[in-house]
Amino acid sequence: PAEVLKHEAADLPPGQEAPEIAPDDIKGPKGLQVARDALKRKVEPDTAMALAQQLFAAADDVSEDGAFLIADELAKKGNAQALLMLGDFYSPKQPQRGTIQKDTMANDCYKKALAAGAAEAQQRLDALK
Repeated sequence: PAEVLKHEAADLPPGQEAPEIAPDDIKGPKGLQVARDALKRKVEPDTAMALAQQLFAAADDVSEDGAFLIADELAKKGNAQALLMLGDFYSPKQPQRGTIQKDTMANDCYKKALAAGAAEAQQRLDALK
């Protein structure tokens, strides 16, 4: 996340860089806080999605919940990759991620992701049948 957030320091005084974020800083509650901070700072969608993917890959429930927060926010804006990730959180055909309960919303998320240009959403839709 250090590389992802470093150029998103618009709210810092000129000349001051974003603090370094070590890989261990995205695990557990720290990862969730990094996600909340990114949303609060309204980072660019591509940056936020990259951060969500890093949190998703951290493979611990709290970090993955941070990824969910970011994906949920970006999905509201029609981001195809975020809709796909959100569908994966909800899908009973995908491994459990974070503390998000599986839900029938996966189908809707995948349909929206497909419409937004995520071709891989079709395979996930087919798996739900």
